[in-house]
Amino acid sequence: MFIPYRADVGMKRYPIANYALILLTVIIFFMQNEMSDDTLMALAFQGITPITGWIGHQFIHADLMHLLGNMLFLYVFGNAVCAKLGQWVYLGFYLFCGIAAAIGYLLFGNGGLMIGASGAINGIIGAFLIFYPLNTVSCVIIIFIRPKSFSCRSFWVILIWFMFDIFGSIFSMDNVAYGAHIGGFLAGALAASALLYTKVLHDDWGEISLLTRLKLIPAQDPYSNMPSDDDEYPSQAPASTSGNENTAATGLPEPITPFDWSSVKQKATEHDELPPLDFSFPTQTATPQQPPRMPEPINLSPVTQNKSGSAAAKGQFRKHLLDDFSMFPKTQQQQSTDRQSSSIQSTASGQSKRSQLLAAMAAAPAKEPQTISVTCPGCSKRFRVAARFAGKTARCSNCNAPLPIPICGDQSNLA
Repeated sequence: MFIPYRADVGMKRYPIANYALILLTVIIFFMQNEMSDDTLMALAFQGITPITGWIGHQFIHADLMHLLGNMLFLYVFGNAVCAKLGQWVYLGFYLFCGIAAAIGYLLFGNGGLMIGASGAINGIIGAFLIFYPLNTVSCVIIIFIRPKSFSCRSFWVILIWFMFDIFGSIFSMDNVAYGAHIGGFLAGALAASALLYTKVLHDDWGEISLLTRLKLIPAQDPYSNMPSDDDEYPSQAPASTSGNENTAATGLPEPITPFDWSSVKQKATEHDELPPLDFSFPTQTATPQQPPRMPEPINLSPVTQNKSGSAAAKGQFRKHLLDDFSMFPKTQQQQSTDRQSSSIQSTASGQSKRSQLLAAMAAAPAKEPQTISVTCPGCSKRFRVAARFAGKTARCSNCNAPLPIPICGDQSNLA
């Protein structure tokens, strides 16, 4: 068994009447212990008589769980219906559904006393089905002592609950007045359908009723409530030759030109209407195939160092890049021509780089040596000393003999 706890419906007014009904029912429930048995019997529905039972049974309940279950369903579904109908109309609609539930109990019930607001609440649920069949209702279900929540269309939630009532009415499993549930549900659904069909109520912006969904009534035009030109704006007075004459004569400013709402409606309608889909396959027409474009040959002549030569070289290089990355496929002859051109260009560039490197090496001055080779006169051991110690004297690490370091100009000792 699943229990709804929230309905996703936008309301244009506060459901004050529904809150008042819930509060009144709770107060009467806590006052039942102080009522006498004769008063309770007069409020319970026992048949055609007493007359007080036709309305009084909607406000008394058997126990606390009976009260909480009915008030939960009245809160979830009654707020939206109350906001749709209005405060006083909703109160009359609620009492009407309760009386219809009592009639259903007389026709399909098993006799005996009947108490509880479930019949009237089922009428509210039937009206909710007509007004908001596609709105989302959030429910909770208990599976292995673990509650799970889910959301679905109100149509499915209400339909499953109504099937439970029909199943219980056929098999009479317990003391629940399923006949009252069915009578109240049918009365609320039929009354709501009659209000929509007679155009007493209509679908508000963003709402789709069950009758509109079944195409029993036309869909509401969202632009039908726009003000007309004749009602909202004064008629255009005849234009005068001078604007100051009319103002000076009457003392009033010139009338304002009325706004043309028809153009707005036409543009909005054209915007809402989508063009029909074309499922036909397009016919393929043979287009002449263009020959592939050949890249221009690369000019390998040396470029002068002036500004015009460098600019021409840059433009030629960019054009060559565009030709290489063109979207036209290249033939084998073009690919071979490109490879030959790239090899010639690489060979020429390699030779020019080598000649420039040799010229730079020949023009570069000779570098000073970084180390000096020194031989110890005592043990004939050779050492390599940094060039910054030239002209100084050191000692051999092997025989501790003095080791004179020659100056850098002595080419015989340089390493």
